[in-house]
Amino acid sequence: MRERTVLALAALAVLQALHLLDELRTDEAADLAGVALRPQPVIGIGTTVVALILVRRVSDLGRTLALWTAGLVALGFLLSHGIPAETARTKPYWGDGSADPLQWLGVGLIWACCATVAVFARQLPKSVPAEGSSMTRGRGPR
Repeated sequence: MRERTVLALAALAVLQALHLLDELRTDEAADLAGVALRPQPVIGIGTTVVALILVRRVSDLGRTLALWTAGLVALGFLLSHGIPAETARTKPYWGDGSADPLQWLGVGLIWACCATVAVFARQLPKSVPAEGSSMTRGRGPR
């Protein structure tokens, strides 16, 4: 299951990067540096890559970060493209500024990938407190 989770996280990172590149196609005023250095993609892609590394290294935090990342990326895309008003942080994909089918496909694939990461990551073993930690003290044989 660990390998599947790693692959799903890798796919999520790639899909987010492709979403950024697609913005260069659809927005004449966009430039690569301006698009790539916004907080949303840095956090979204960054946490996805960190989760991938932690899951791959069998870190106790990998499962938790993968679950949180999947949820937050899905929520971020919903808020960014689902709110009906355009702001500095949102770009609605419906209404007056409707997105084209390729944009909808990209967001749909990202949501599907987030769901896949969540399903696979939930099946990873939960972290177990180390012997001698405060959570295991006093639980010895009686």
